[in-house]
Amino acid sequence: MKKRVAIQTPRGIRYPGGPPSPRRNTMLRSRQQTYTFVAGVLILYALFATTRTFLPVAEFPINLSSSDIEPLSSLAPSYDKATLSVTDDGDCPEYGRWAAHPHEPRSEGRYKLPYQRPAPGCRKIVVPEVEEAIQKMNGTIKDPDLFRLFENCFPNTLDTSVMWTGVSETNLQEEVCDIRAMWLRDSANQLQSYVSLLKPPPSDKTSQPGSGKLASLFRGAINLQSRYILASPHCNAFQPPAESGLAPADGGHRSDFVRPPYSDAVVFECKYELDSLASFLQLSWDYYSRTKDARFFVDASSAGSSSPATVAAAAADARRMKKKKTKMGGGRTTGTSRSSGSRNSGSSSRRNEKDRRTTTSPSKGSRAAAAAPPKRRGAAARQGWKDAVEAILDTAEAMRTPTYKDDGMVPDAPYRFTRESSASTETLPNAGNGSPVRGGTGMVRSAFRPSDDATTFQFLIPANMMLARYLGLCAEIVDRVEKEEARVAAAAAAAAAISASSSSGGNGKGGGSSQDVEGGSTSSPGTGDYDYYDDGMEVEEGGEAHDDNDEKDDNKEPLADRMRRMAKEIKKGIETYGKIKHPEFGEIYAYEVDGYYSTNMMDDANLPSLLSSPLTGYVARTDPIYKSTRRFALSDSNPYYDHGPVINGTGGPHIGPGMAWPMSLVVGIMTSDDDDEIRSMLGQLLASTDGLGLMHESVNVWNAGMWTRAWFSWANGLFGQMILDLAERKPAVLKSSFQGEGKAKS
Repeated sequence: MKKRVAIQTPRGIRYPGGPPSPRRNTMLRSRQQTYTFVAGVLILYALFATTRTFLPVAEFPINLSSSDIEPLSSLAPSYDKATLSVTDDGDCPEYGRWAAHPHEPRSEGRYKLPYQRPAPGCRKIVVPEVEEAIQKMNGTIKDPDLFRLFENCFPNTLDTSVMWTGVSETNLQEEVCDIRAMWLRDSANQLQSYVSLLKPPPSDKTSQPGSGKLASLFRGAINLQSRYILASPHCNAFQPPAESGLAPADGGHRSDFVRPPYSDAVVFECKYELDSLASFLQLSWDYYSRTKDARFFVDASSAGSSSPATVAAAAADARRMKKKKTKMGGGRTTGTSRSSGSRNSGSSSRRNEKDRRTTTSPSKGSRAAAAAPPKRRGAAARQGWKDAVEAILDTAEAMRTPTYKDDGMVPDAPYRFTRESSASTETLPNAGNGSPVRGGTGMVRSAFRPSDDATTFQFLIPANMMLARYLGLCAEIVDRVEKEEARVAAAAAAAAAISASSSSGGNGKGGGSSQDVEGGSTSSPGTGDYDYYDDGMEVEEGGEAHDDNDEKDDNKEPLADRMRRMAKEIKKGIETYGKIKHPEFGEIYAYEVDGYYSTNMMDDANLPSLLSSPLTGYVARTDPIYKSTRRFALSDSNPYYDHGPVINGTGGPHIGPGMAWPMSLVVGIMTSDDDDEIRSMLGQLLASTDGLGLMHESVNVWNAGMWTRAWFSWANGLFGQMILDLAERKPAVLKSSFQGEGKAKS
């Protein structure tokens, strides 16, 4: 007969058959302890020697030798931890108002562009790599106005938009222009501007990858986005975390009806946008591909017993146990070990799987509790990078649900959203379910676009392109993380066996984690001071406890394989349902489809777009279908291509017709190999700033004095990224003069 097991801390464990009996023969116990310890050391050494080849030692410097186990405090991560602090001077002017006026000195060109960087003492974050890049480009860009525009724009995110950095670089909060909230997509794109400056793997083995402030910014953003995604994977914008001390922003969205529900202490707005999830994967890949810092992703994915530091601590416990005489039941332990490299390894609360899928209502609990990462029952809490990737896959799989079942029944929608608004793009039709979609396409629904506007048809092709691309790429990171986790788990099991055998005095029964049967603490990772009842754990009378969920996990598809499979299915769906035969441009990609062969033929300026698909790597700039799609997007066949004497580019329904987004011209330059086209677009961008020397969100194509947002940090950073790209691809263009150009050809 099976009995449930209740584990209580700090009072110890209730054993179904009573506590194990101590061995009476002290001499025999001492001899068995010695044999067990020696055997365990040999097992550990053989295990580490054979499996350390999974990843370079430089990336995982964990010493598990029997003679000298490093203490927990000395286990530093493989990257340098740069000191990051955000300038918060109350005397500094609010940048939005300050940027709306020109400041001295001005450039020496025809546009007399002002110097719009904040004073050095008012810049939020100063990164040496970025400052060095600006100085280097001063000798590369010939035109004084173009250099001033680059000088103002490229560091704009760092100068103005970093609101808070967490302890030990664990988190990074960015705002979007004048809104004190963090969009997953925007914050990822704002950092993407600096990807080319991340340091590649050093050839010097004594150096470590990913050092410096810039790498720390990426790690902090990845960590915080992981938390956000695990809290509410359907949401697009989030409040500052509770520990930041920053007041939450009021987005005025309290009347929104959203399912699944969310906490407004955590979420600023909950529009489900597929590209937001894809942007997290892109940010992760951008960091990994440049630094090869796999250790960060292992640390960011670790929880409890799987973390490298916990392994070292367990091994150190075993070594200490060898040196001291123990009482019956083993010596006391100090509870859960904390990993210096994992931001959440000390977290210990547990919830049911159901609770992981729903956040607290706005009226319940403190903001700190609502902002805490969600947990699941079982061996480890869902709180790390790999858990966020799995949450993305779960969400994407659910968002493949068709509107109709095979028998015609309408299933519950995985996501619903309604808002009281006079704008049709601010809410979803059909009681918040969106327009119908067909099943079996392989593609994933997106209720909203990257512009935050509602989709007309929910299979948004640019977002599906982006997700397919980065699922496939990030599977490589998951592979490396899981290989290291397997090695660490095996080492932890061996170390625990040594500790258990030593503490039990060689007793052949009841071997397991060392416990104080008189009421002391337990060394089981992750329990802390919380009592819990794991209904997945059962025990045979007189036997060992086992987890029913283990059998399910044995048949579970490996995460990396699942990512690659979904990427292939999405791509197949795009190529099957996402293309049309246009009478003028031939075969091109559609912007949105529904699987019923309905198409929305347009392109929007916000990224990802059809125009930007080569930037995600889904297609090449030279691909024939892309080239035809590009010609469509930059023509008046696109209903949101705005053209006039000031600027020609794509816009979108978010601002409306007649307002081109400079961002679209930046993307046009980055996807062009035509020098004349590139020069023309650069000239238009110079003329579009209204003499303020920064990228606006949108500009009226007939009047440069009509624009939205004095400064748009995403567009500013993208402009700087484009200039660095030209320095590599088209250096001759940057030697051009733009003193006689600037007007668009309508």
